Amino acid sequence: MKAAIAVITIGDASRDLWLSTFMPSVRLYADRCGYDLHHFTSLIDHETTRHPSWQKLLLAGHSDLAGYDRIVYLDHDILISPLAPPIAECVSGPRIGAVTWAGSYNDDPIARSVIETTWRWNNAKWLRDLNPQCFADLLVAAGYPPTEDHCNTGVFVFSPQHAEVFREVYEHGLSNERTSLEQAALTNCLCNTHKHLVHALDRRFNAIWDFEKIAYYSFLDQLYPTSTIIMHCIEATLARVWFLHFAGGGMQREWARNYVSQSHLRSNA
Repeated sequence: MKAAIAVITIGDASRDLWLSTFMPSVRLYADRCGYDLHHFTSLIDHETTRHPSWQKLLLAGHSDLAGYDRIVYLDHDILISPLAPPIAECVSGPRIGAVTWAGSYNDDPIARSVIETTWRWNNAKWLRDLNPQCFADLLVAAGYPPTEDHCNTGVFVFSPQHAEVFREVYEHGLSNERTSLEQAALTNCLCNTHKHLVHALDRRFNAIWDFEKIAYYSFLDQLYPTSTIIMHCIEATLARVWFLHFAGGGMQREWARNYVSQSHLRSNA
């Protein structure tokens, strides 16, 4: 199987963050699995007015990726554990691999409860006129049919044959203050419109650091950002999960930067 990892960074800040902090673990993973690594640094659609995060929906039709059996899209803020297995081989047949709540968290009620509670709290901060209890509430508010399932779109696996599916989402997906950029549109695609195409991946392929932190290390926010305790907690998490996603920006990514820096110092000691 010929597979590639695709990462998009638009702008100096995201590019520099990825190259300095997250790219080394992705490169090691790609080399170990025999995957090519493609880094896109400019808009695929130069006429767009949408946020750059929508560009991931155009990768399936990109000429640079046309010869691959599987394409693994990664957000630029993901650390990969050296224990991570090859993700492309985990998707069966002509399907789209994604970590979904229903497919990956139902067997872990504690993790699911933490994620749902955290999700409600995060969204309540900016949905002042809505008290979301599940993702269905937000999807409906964004203008889509309800679904109890949800995908974080920072990791998914697809093939060039899915180009039309994603192009449809790109061209017609709703974009408003409640869509979380492309996330509502792509979730509607994968959990409603084309749910028959989805292969639910093991949740360890897209573990959200904020959820892991709240579930296991809720005390970390009280510590100084460069605390070695934070670094040890990230290291312990990478021993349990495979792809650790520092979604949300801000301090989350600063912790990742400090972790990588300290790991480098320890490896060279």
